[in-house]
Amino acid sequence: MNRLLVVAVVFLSTMVVSRCVWSIDSSPAPQLATESRPTADASAVERLIEARFAGRKHFNVMKYGAKRDAKSDDSCTVAARSTTLGCTNQDFKAADVGKVISIKGAAADQRQLITVIAGYIDPEHVALRDESAENVSRTGIIWGTDNLTAFQSALNAAAGQRLVFPLGAFLVKVSTKAQLEVPSDTVIFQEKGGALYMVGVSGTPSGDAGVRLFHLPENTHDVLFDGLYCKGENSPYTVIPMNQSECIGGIGFHPESLRDITVMHSSFENLYGFSVHDAGTGMRIDAIANYFSHTSKGLNINADYSVQMYNHFEEDGGMESGGAHSVYDRNIFRRCSGQYTLSLGGRTGSPAGTGTVARGNDIENPAPRALGAIAASNGFSEGEISGNTITGLSGAQIGIVMIDNGYPASADNNVIARNTIIGAGSSKGVYVANVKGTKLIGNKVEVGLVALLVSGGNNTESTSNSWSGKFQDIYVKGTGNLRVHGDWLANGVFVAAGDVTFAPDSQLPERRRVSSTQVR
Repeated sequence: MNRLLVVAVVFLSTMVVSRCVWSIDSSPAPQLATESRPTADASAVERLIEARFAGRKHFNVMKYGAKRDAKSDDSCTVAARSTTLGCTNQDFKAADVGKVISIKGAAADQRQLITVIAGYIDPEHVALRDESAENVSRTGIIWGTDNLTAFQSALNAAAGQRLVFPLGAFLVKVSTKAQLEVPSDTVIFQEKGGALYMVGVSGTPSGDAGVRLFHLPENTHDVLFDGLYCKGENSPYTVIPMNQSECIGGIGFHPESLRDITVMHSSFENLYGFSVHDAGTGMRIDAIANYFSHTSKGLNINADYSVQMYNHFEEDGGMESGGAHSVYDRNIFRRCSGQYTLSLGGRTGSPAGTGTVARGNDIENPAPRALGAIAASNGFSEGEISGNTITGLSGAQIGIVMIDNGYPASADNNVIARNTIIGAGSSKGVYVANVKGTKLIGNKVEVGLVALLVSGGNNTESTSNSWSGKFQDIYVKGTGNLRVHGDWLANGVFVAAGDVTFAPDSQLPERRRVSSTQVR
């Protein structure tokens, strides 16, 4: 590819990725206030990204001493104060002596035991270098050659080019002092059917900060992770709150120091911490068409002009992201157990992040420990939450939250439109609290408690919505402010302790409850 064409492709890619709204809906959507920008679909984004990294020389990790001999087993038993490990799958060989092994629950307080195979006994038994601190049975293990040094040599050689992980299973032992440093302007590609086993995480809540497989140093830019399969030690899966380990991560102490990072077509499973984590304020950090299963948190990306679309989260911690002019589009969430399945913000300080869109996401049956489906707060301003489908909510959960939480950055002037929320049990619908200028347009909400709850929501407008709460369709607290135009209250039950105005076109059945003289 000649230099002029390369420049043109990079320029076009940057323009497309930096747009605020992406429309991948086959039917035209109503034009909301934030829908005035150009659109693109997921496949177009993928093609542009692939074109940016075309023509790279290929480097194979096998040429740098990597060994694809990692294995896993979930049928293993070891007694406390014993060094004999037994597994029923009969996979051990004499050649396994000297390899790293990770055993779930065998360290003190049922944490991860990382040790070495010291001796071969038979296909079902090996001797460990270190004793188990706990009695464990039917637990998961991973063992194999530690490829950290080989992988780093390969990454250094492939800087500016394309590093390939061929078919096979590779193990890497990581720690705060041992991780893979990723060079800028590099592609990291894994052939379909391969796996990277990440071991070395203790499993302690908040105890593994800085432990990551792929580290993005300060000022890393233009990196593509394509087809990665990162598998961790948390098997059988246990939710470990706020474990800070990562498969791919970086901090970025200065604004935009991490930029133009893409993770696509990749899978992440059984991780104690994050799959992908940007803890700074990056620029254009994208996640496209990835799969997340049984990880404490799938995505936690804080970057302006980022795109996170077509990702699938299965029994996972969900997604937590923030940044200005970003897009979270057509992601699928099934039985996710994060604090909120999709938690969105802007910046926690001023100026606030603006113009972000969450649209077309499908959230089904969040796990009981989840607080709700979508939370937008802490700088999510002048944004849009539209066309999302939320079903199967139960417990004291909230479908969509707009709340400031006391941060300097506001969560004002947002549009919540065309969402469908079908709840169960004691679920709530839309909650608007401590924010200004929220517009609710064309939503359909059927829940077990309150369909719309407004508390401290100044200048809130509700237009052409359908509210159905078995306890209350609408509840406006004393500090709330609501103007209703053309809404349908299915049960006709509302409490108006705050300032509420129903326009003449609002459809109210005769049966209704009023608790304020300010309703007119």
